[in-house]
Amino acid sequence: LNCPRLESISIDVGSFFEFAEVRMENLINLRELLLSEHSVGTEAAPGNNFFGCKSMELRGFYKLKRLVIGNFCFRYAHDAVIEDMPELETLVFGDDCLSFSVLLKLINLPSWKQWIVRGKCLNNCVQIEIGSEMSKRMVINRCTQTD
Repeated sequence: LNCPRLESISIDVGSFFEFAEVRMENLINLRELLLSEHSVGTEAAPGNNFFGCKSMELRGFYKLKRLVIGNFCFRYAHDAVIEDMPELETLVFGDDCLSFSVLLKLINLPSWKQWIVRGKCLNNCVQIEIGSEMSKRMVINRCTQTD
């Protein structure tokens, strides 16, 4: 898919419900990606985009400023990668999105200023990697309590 002039994607509530995986790459002029944006901040309002998806990879959006992943989006994605977005400033995760992700990678986001996480997002996440080069990444591992 070659869309060099595409600047904005907004996908409304309930669209693209059942997909096995989502991989979007090299949308070089995309400035905003909004998935169920209107569900965020509205308690229990389902967004459900890519609800049953098992893998999410978003890479190479070189002009993206804002990424919104709404309520219940990518709820069952096992792995989630957001990478190579040098102008990304705002990242928003809605209620219960990425709830069953085991690994979240937030890589090479040098302009990232704001991360808004709502509700029960990332509840089962075991590891979050944040950074650029492998040697400069911050790794957050989930603590487990034992009796």
